[in-house]
Amino acid sequence: MKRVILFTVFLSLLNFGPVVDGHCAVKKVEISAGSLGAALHIFGTAWAKIVNKELRDEISVTVVSTAGSLENVRLLMNNKTDFGFVVTPQGREAYDGRDTFAKETPAKKLRTVFTYPYGGLQFVVREDSKIKTMAELRGKKVTVGAPGSAGALYDTMALEAHGLSPKDYKKEMLPYSAGVRSMNDGIIDCFAIFAPAPVGLVMEIASAHKIRILPFEKAAIEKFCKDNPGFIPGVFKPGSYKSLVNTEDTPTVVASMSVLCREEVDEEIVYKMTKALWDNINEFQLCHVTAKEVILNETLKGASIPLHPGALRFYKEKGLPISKELVP
Repeated sequence: MKRVILFTVFLSLLNFGPVVDGHCAVKKVEISAGSLGAALHIFGTAWAKIVNKELRDEISVTVVSTAGSLENVRLLMNNKTDFGFVVTPQGREAYDGRDTFAKETPAKKLRTVFTYPYGGLQFVVREDSKIKTMAELRGKKVTVGAPGSAGALYDTMALEAHGLSPKDYKKEMLPYSAGVRSMNDGIIDCFAIFAPAPVGLVMEIASAHKIRILPFEKAAIEKFCKDNPGFIPGVFKPGSYKSLVNTEDTPTVVASMSVLCREEVDEEIVYKMTKALWDNINEFQLCHVTAKEVILNETLKGASIPLHPGALRFYKEKGLPISKELVP
């Protein structure tokens, strides 16, 4: 009889997991963010901190450092992480199985949790380089970002929109931290990054040198936005960085960021994590100067993939208008 009882207990542990204080074990969740120091990683860490504090007896969140959006969406597609920060146009490409993902099965199990205005393509040069236009990058060393990052993809496309193929300049794909060091040491001529301004990595360059953000040509902006639905024309403001020499708005292209998750993630987990974020949004907005752009009443404006049922439940409770395209 003792053996039967022990075997029954063993099966119970297998089926329900360890029990602590009468409750099921803490659920472990992973968020794929970006590289250390980048805005995506800062945002992901801030959200994880809130969840780990507010739901410490239920959910434990770990932030995974990645190369950025492209790697994040692939991690979600391959069930490697639970949530991920993904550039909205790129997430939709994966969902539809087109462009970058044309040879892959459409990722129809991706779901939206929230979105926010993200940033634009920054092509940063040192003032002492005397480079003032995108065209003058011809023959120069340009780091477009690490392999697997949205920056590496879209920065390369932006150069092509200006008539510069990779053979026209010396393309580097350095991790962002290595790119910053190379800029400061004068090894490369241009540091390109897809991020809001200011971003810490560019601030590091600006702390040592006067910098310039190169303006996009109007025709290049039109071509880029046509080729990449979800991007729109935008500008970087003078004063975005302490030592920025630009004195007028600097034309670029901008997009929103979506926090996506897998359809399989438990509805209650998504609901509680979404609620924890918005219940503590004032705390979250302290993490980065651009975090003030994360606004509840505007969070669904940039969404292009259906909501996760857990997020949908929360937004319905808040009375947000929800288009039929976002209902799974």
